[in-house]
Amino acid sequence: MTKVFFFDLDGTLMHTLPDLKDAVNDALKEVAIPLFYEEKDVRAMIGRGPEVLAHKALGIYDKADTFAAFLKAYMPLYHAYQGRHSLPFPGMKETLISLKEKGMRLFVVTNKPDPLAKELISQHFPSLFEGIQGYLPHHPPKPDPWFISSLAKEYNISLKEAVFVGDSLPDAETAEAMHLPFILCTYGYGEYVSPLLKRASKIIDSPKGLLDIL
Repeated sequence: MTKVFFFDLDGTLMHTLPDLKDAVNDALKEVAIPLFYEEKDVRAMIGRGPEVLAHKALGIYDKADTFAAFLKAYMPLYHAYQGRHSLPFPGMKETLISLKEKGMRLFVVTNKPDPLAKELISQHFPSLFEGIQGYLPHHPPKPDPWFISSLAKEYNISLKEAVFVGDSLPDAETAEAMHLPFILCTYGYGEYVSPLLKRASKIIDSPKGLLDIL
C-alpha cells in the first residue's frame, strides 16, 4: 500500500517556467550573449539541474569562461525571480491536503538548488511536506539515487510503500534508479510521447488524479 509520495517540483508541483525563462534571458543579457529564448525553449532545458541548463542555454557560446560567467549571473537571478509568477498547479494544494489527511507522508525531490526549493515550498505549501531535498553542488543531480536515499535514511522511510511523482524523463529515471513506481504528470514540462509514457506505472492529467490512484 502506498504511504509515501516523493514529488518533483518544477512542472509537477508548480508552474515555474515563466520565472525560469526570465532568469535565463536576463543572465544571457548580463554576459552579452546574443541569444533569447521563449518558454517552450527553456522548457527543454530544465530538469537536470542548473549546470546542464547553463550548457543548453549557451549553445554555440558554451565555453569554460562563458559557462562560469553565465552561472554567476544566472544563480542570483534564479533566486530573485522565483517568486514573481511561479504558482502551484490548479488543484495541487487541495490534493496535497487531502493526501496528508489520509495519512500520506509527502516529500520533495528536486534539482532546484536546495535553499531555493525549501524557500518556495515553505511559501506555497507550508507544513505539507515532511522533508525537502534539492540540488547540492557536491552531489550529482537527479536521477542520482542519493536524493531519495538521503531522505529515506533521515526520515525512516520504507521505500516499499513509496511512489515517485514527476513530469519528465529525469523523474522517470529517478524512480527507476530507486525501483519505485512512477506516476507521470502530463500537465507538466515533459515530452509526452511513447518512450516516456511507457515508463510510467500510472499517468495523470491533473493533480487530483493522485486521489483517484489511491
